[in-house]
Amino acid sequence: MLSAYKRGGAELRSLIDVNYMEDLFYKVEDADAQWGWQRVPNVLRQLYIDCWIGIIPSYVRRLEPPDTDSP
Repeated sequence: MLSAYKRGGAELRSLIDVNYMEDLFYKVEDADAQWGWQRVPNVLRQLYIDCWIGIIPSYVRRLEPPDTDSP
């Protein structure tokens, strides 16, 4: 997906952003989403973050592994 995103024109990049990245972790359990998130290239991660951080920040926060240093 990253190769297509980098090589494609504006229309393909928009399709990948809107039709792939925005819904990538929809209805995915947190633990599975965290596992998958670690495998998503940073360029594509940013598309997801840009979409959801201002609307539903919990969609983004749940992708980061829990802080194991907290009591």
